[in-house]
Amino acid sequence: MDLNQVSQRSDQRFASLKGALPHEGIVGYVGDSGAPPGQYYLAQYALAPLVVEYSANPEWVVGNIPKNHPDPAAIEQLELVRDFGDGVVLFRNKGAR
Repeated sequence: MDLNQVSQRSDQRFASLKGALPHEGIVGYVGDSGAPPGQYYLAQYALAPLVVEYSANPEWVVGNIPKNHPDPAAIEQLELVRDFGDGVVLFRNKGAR
């Protein structure tokens, strides 16, 4: 699979989630524990122009967890808002309100 195909697949995975997020601002990101950083970069690209911060600190946090579970400490303050399938979920940080 070439880079263009990987990018298109990522765009498709995050399309529904993107529609549920604010149109601008900063969202957080949590991923599979031990996942390569490329997964984070693909999420950034798919969700542009949002700024995707690799942390669970913002009010809205994107979960990209298709294979494993994120580190439990990373999602301790998060509540599941919606599961979009294929490992894409939306969390809300309970402490950021």
